[in-house]
Amino acid sequence: MSESLLNYQESSKKIKDLERSFAFSTTIVGVLVAFIAAVGFYYHHRVSETQTYIRKINKIIVKQSNTITRISVLGGFLDESAPHEDLIRVRGKLSNLIKALNESEHELSKLILKAENASVKDLKDFLKKNQVETKLDAFLARANVIINPLSSNKEIKESIHFLAGDNKKGSLTYSDEFLKLLDQDYIQGMRSLERIGLFVILSSLVVLFVVWFLLFRPLSKTVLEQNRQILDSSLQIESVSRSRTEFLANISHEIRTPMTGILGYTEHLEEELTSPKHKKVLKIINQNASHLLNLLDDILDMSKVKAAKFDLSYEKISLRTFLKTTFNLMKIKAEEKDLEFVVDLPDNLPHFVKVDATRLRQIIFNIVGNAIKFTQEGIIEVKVGVHKKHLYVEISDTGTGIDPQKEQKIFRPFEQARNEASQDIGGTGLGLSLSKGLAQKMGGDVQLISNQPGEGCTFRISVKLKTVESEIEAPPELDVSEVPGSLEGARVLLVDDSKENLALFTLQLSDSKCDLTTVTSGIEALNVVEEQPIDIILLDLQMPVMDGYATLEELKEQGFQGPILALTAHASEEERRKTQKAGFSAHITKPVKKADLLASIYKYLS
Repeated sequence: MSESLLNYQESSKKIKDLERSFAFSTTIVGVLVAFIAAVGFYYHHRVSETQTYIRKINKIIVKQSNTITRISVLGGFLDESAPHEDLIRVRGKLSNLIKALNESEHELSKLILKAENASVKDLKDFLKKNQVETKLDAFLARANVIINPLSSNKEIKESIHFLAGDNKKGSLTYSDEFLKLLDQDYIQGMRSLERIGLFVILSSLVVLFVVWFLLFRPLSKTVLEQNRQILDSSLQIESVSRSRTEFLANISHEIRTPMTGILGYTEHLEEELTSPKHKKVLKIINQNASHLLNLLDDILDMSKVKAAKFDLSYEKISLRTFLKTTFNLMKIKAEEKDLEFVVDLPDNLPHFVKVDATRLRQIIFNIVGNAIKFTQEGIIEVKVGVHKKHLYVEISDTGTGIDPQKEQKIFRPFEQARNEASQDIGGTGLGLSLSKGLAQKMGGDVQLISNQPGEGCTFRISVKLKTVESEIEAPPELDVSEVPGSLEGARVLLVDDSKENLALFTLQLSDSKCDLTTVTSGIEALNVVEEQPIDIILLDLQMPVMDGYATLEELKEQGFQGPILALTAHASEEERRKTQKAGFSAHITKPVKKADLLASIYKYLS
C-alpha cells in the first residue's frame, strides 16, 4: 500500500474520531446547560409565584386600609344633632363600604387558603398567631352594628373606632404588621432571584471552563494539527505539481527540438525527391513524427486540464472563414480514405466572434479526426449552428459505432470504446477526454448524442462564444496558400543556438530569395543589428549566456523597431502569454512547416 494511501486512511480515521469527539462534547455541553437552565427556571418560577401572591395580598390589604380609613372619616359625621336626612345618607355610604370590606375579607381568605408555597404559609402562621380569625369575627360584628338601622350613633361610633384601630384590637393594627411581613417577603424574594441569577452565571462559567479544558481544548489542538497537516500536504502537492509542470515543459522542449529537424528535413526531402517509393517512405516518417508531436501536445494539455491550470486565450476571428479553413483540412484527410465529407454552414452565422480559436480547432480536429479514423466507408456529415451565444457542431459518421457497454467510458483518459473490429486502428484514447475538458473550460461540452453499433454515431460539440457581433465584418484572415513564394529583398535575421536548426531554417527559406543572416547567440544578434539594417528577426528563446527575452530587451534599447518573432520549442499557453507580455510580435512553435514560416514572415513584414 502506498504511503499517500496510508496517509489518507490515517487522516480519514482522525477526522472520524474528531467528529465523534465533537458530537460527544456537544451533547455533554447541551445536557449541562439544559440542567442549569432547568434548575434556574424551577427556582425562578417558585419565587415568581410567591411574589405574585404577595402582590395580590398586599393589594387587598391596602384596599382594606383605605376602606377602613373612609369608614372612620364618615363616622365623624354621625352626630345626634345632625339632620335626619344626613344621618340616613351617611349610614347608606357606610353600608356600601362595609359590604366592600366584607367582600375583600372573603377574597383574602380564599387567596390565603389556596396558596401552598412557603412564604404564604408564613402568612397563615402569622394570621393564626395574631388571632386574625377572631378579630375578623369581631370586625364583622362591629361592621354589622354600623350598618344596622337600629344601632345608636354612639354604638356606631364605638364600632368605627374599633375598625379604625384606635385600640389594640383594631383591624388596622394587624394590617400594618401584615404589610411589614409582606415587605420582608418581597425583599427576600428579590434577593432569591438575584441568587438564582448569580448561580446560573457562575454555573455556566464553570461548565464552560470544564468543557473547554477537558473537551474543546484537546479538540482545538486536533483541529490545528489537522490544518497544519493539510497545509503541509497542500504545499507538497503544489510543489509536486510545479515540478511536474516544469518537467513536462522541459520534456516538451527537448522532444520538439529534434522533432524540428525530423519534420523539417522530411518536408524538404518530399519536395526534392521524385521517386514514389521514397515519397511513400517520407510520408510514413512524417505521419509518425506528427503523431508523436500531437501525442505530446495532448498529454501536456490533459495534465493542465486535470490540474485546473488551463487558461484560454480569446481572440476575434471570422467564424465562417475559421470553420471553412478547419473543415477543408479535415476534408483532405477524409478524401484520402475515399470518404464523402459534407459540411452544412448556415447563412445566419455571425460574421465576427471572440473565442479561443486554437483550442476550438483542437476540439474539432479530435472529434472529426475520430469520425474519419473509425469510418472505413460512407460519409462524414458536419452540421453547424449558433444559439444563445453558443456554437454547436454535430459530427455524424457511418463508422463502427461504439459498444453500448462502453459508452460511459469513452470520455475517460486512455479509454477506447469503439467496436472490437476497429482495435487495429490504434490511438491513445486521449482525444475525447481532452476535448471534453477543453469544451467545458470554454463553457460548453462534448456529448455522444446517438450511437448505433456497426452503423455509426453522432457527437455534439458546444462552446460559448465570449462575444457575438453579427453586424461587424471581420478582417480577412491570412491564407497560407495566398502568400507569395518570394520574399525578395527582405532582410531577415535568424537567431538560434542550434546549428542544426539554423541549417534547416536556411534550407526552408532558400527559395524565398530573402536576404538571410544567421547567428547563434543574442550578443551576435545585437552586433548584426548595429552594423546592418534588418527588417525582421526570428529569435530563439532558450539560448546560453543571453536568452531570447534578454536579447529582445537589448534590441529595443538599441532602437530596433521592426517585428521580432519568438521561434521556440516551448509550446505551452503560459509561454505564449509570456512572449506576448514581453513584447514579441508573434510566437512560432517548433517544429514549424515551411509554408507557416513563410506566412508568418510575410504577414509581419506586410
